[in-house]
Amino acid sequence: RSRGFGFVTFDVDEEGVAAVSALDGTVLDGRTIRVNEAEERKGGGGGDRRGPPRGGFDRTPRW
Repeated sequence: RSRGFGFVTFDVDEEGVAAVSALDGTVLDGRTIRVNEAEERKGGGGGDRRGPPRGGFDRTPRW
């Protein structure tokens, strides 16, 4: 089952705050969703750093 997460950006901070307030804890397709502000990932996590780089994403809007 997919974790089903995504990132949304808002041009106006207040609109993002309103979206979090309105949507956090609501039910979508039978699942309670969590909506919050993204946090920067901190380093660490251990593990082996060798091998091919892991894919990422570009948070720059494409349109």
